[in-house]
Amino acid sequence: ADNPVHLGVAPRWHVDSKARFDVTDQWRGGIDWQCSSDETYLKNFTFFNLETKNSLNSRVFAERFQDRHYALVSTYWFQGLSNQYDEEDIPKVLPEVDLSFNGDPKKTFGGHWFLDFNSLSLYRSTRTKVQRAISILGWKRTAISPLGDVYTLTTSLRGDLYHIRNYNPNDAAYIPVKGRGPLPLTANPINQWVGRSLPQVALDWRYPWYKPIGKDQVMTLQPIVGVIGAPNVKLKTQIPNEDSRLFDFDDSNLFSLNRYSGYDVLDSRSRVNYGAQADWQHANGGQAVVFLGQSYTLQKQEHQIDETGFAQKHSDYVGRIDLSPHPVLDLRYKFRLDRSDMKVRRSDLGLSVGGDIFRLKTDYFYFQDDIGTGDKTNREQVQLEVASHLSPKWLVRAKTIHDLTGKGKTLEHSASVQYKNECVTVTLGAFRTFYQDAEIKADEGVLLRVSLKSLGM
Repeated sequence: ADNPVHLGVAPRWHVDSKARFDVTDQWRGGIDWQCSSDETYLKNFTFFNLETKNSLNSRVFAERFQDRHYALVSTYWFQGLSNQYDEEDIPKVLPEVDLSFNGDPKKTFGGHWFLDFNSLSLYRSTRTKVQRAISILGWKRTAISPLGDVYTLTTSLRGDLYHIRNYNPNDAAYIPVKGRGPLPLTANPINQWVGRSLPQVALDWRYPWYKPIGKDQVMTLQPIVGVIGAPNVKLKTQIPNEDSRLFDFDDSNLFSLNRYSGYDVLDSRSRVNYGAQADWQHANGGQAVVFLGQSYTLQKQEHQIDETGFAQKHSDYVGRIDLSPHPVLDLRYKFRLDRSDMKVRRSDLGLSVGGDIFRLKTDYFYFQDDIGTGDKTNREQVQLEVASHLSPKWLVRAKTIHDLTGKGKTLEHSASVQYKNECVTVTLGAFRTFYQDAEIKADEGVLLRVSLKSLGM
């Protein structure tokens, strides 16, 4: 009588599995499978560590490692966990191929050649279908002058070929221009082959200045300038933007030939990237890094949306601060400042203070709704956590999460006690949540989790 099927209530479930197979010393395969009975089931059970995901991602893949070469063949499928997803918009990748070949260092005119290749077959049942093949052939050389400054010269030629079917440029799924509603769908969707190419030449210059401080400290100051020459490749509206929609412009991609996360949007035109980095190191292991940079494009970028941070001639400022002078203090901070008024557009802070006996951790982030992350509202949130290792086997932890936007409120409180040895991990915790999402209501409860290291959870 207690069977939920007999009561007219459908069972709720999920799968989260991973398998890896080492076929040979060079070949490896794997399966990642995630799925759920419905959109909100996982949000009810935080101990699965899947409650924050907007989609469940599955894949089957095979990869090969050989010397400086790499090959990957993957197929992907997805399940949306938010009402913003239309089942007709969610694609299947059948399959994607990535190849990377690199020549021996200094064997080709003092440098090395490289060849990158990507092919993708993206399928939807009723909407846009895409097949593409992209190849990038290039050569790279790094040299150090007698003065100690470092030069890196890179040349590359990229060629793209797309086969597009049933694509409507006014489809709202492709993120319309900010402030403009979806346009009427055209009567005749695009069905055609499209090609394009992009040659690039880049010269990167760095001049590290090395200064000992006493017997156990070193300071390094390094100006960095990169010049990239490329033609103006106009946007082709026949090519849908599938893999470059979400974007995060920061110090990690400032000097890259392609600052986008995918292939579908070209990062063309000539530009100058510049920045400076200061490093400090101590013999006891302490270190600190401070970086600030910006780019200048000779012509205004041609983009559908001004979310990248470099759509104008002068880009936003990007930077980071990494500070760890002693094991009891660790600070990581990344930021992006508006190019015109220096207002913070993105701020990501992680701070950890203390040792094993008592440690306080703070994670804070803020970003505007228009910086390319896909969120439609500003996000500002802080998480505080206190942890104490009472002994090598016992850990006590408490955490709280707060929303700091205009609707500022507490999102979650939790506390737990954990026992861990070489065979088993047992965690007893209590939680209380305050957020609501669809059928998910504010909740509270007690959780007991037992994990056997040889068998799983």
